[in-house]
Amino acid sequence: MLITSQGKRTEPPGYEATTPTSAFTAHDRCFVCGAANAGGLKLTFERSVGVIRCRTRLDSRFQSYDGIVHGGILAAIADAAMVNLIHQAGGVRPRTCRLELRYRTPVHVGEEITAEAAVLRTKHALVWTSCSVTVESRLCVEAKAVFRIDRAGERDLGSLSVASTEAHASDPPGD
Repeated sequence: MLITSQGKRTEPPGYEATTPTSAFTAHDRCFVCGAANAGGLKLTFERSVGVIRCRTRLDSRFQSYDGIVHGGILAAIADAAMVNLIHQAGGVRPRTCRLELRYRTPVHVGEEITAEAAVLRTKHALVWTSCSVTVESRLCVEAKAVFRIDRAGERDLGSLSVASTEAHASDPPGD
């Protein structure tokens, strides 16, 4: 979601705003994206073919060193982007098994960040994903994760679109 200079919310071209489905309502207290978490970030995600994206600005409540956004907050945003991608594509509740991060450049308080996630591959009940957190064209955080899907939801993984290797050059983590 984008917030215009007039304070109106709008979706970028080619993206649609998403709302949690009934299967994901237990997630509404999530610190990153839960609408019912009074102290949370309340991020919303836009979905396009094979990717999901969110944008936000973080204030000084989320800093570590003076003027720098805490890396744990950025990790939580990347994880939530990948979780929402899998859930909204397949209607399943993924559980994070592994999360790998590489912090490239600091994010300063007040900068608009964009987190964009894509599925790299699936195998049985596992889903490999990647996420980039950027400020304008500057790559700040690279994330890779492996998620486990409950066996009951494994049949729904066929609806996940796998990103091309050109869009996300990182190799998926090993099995």
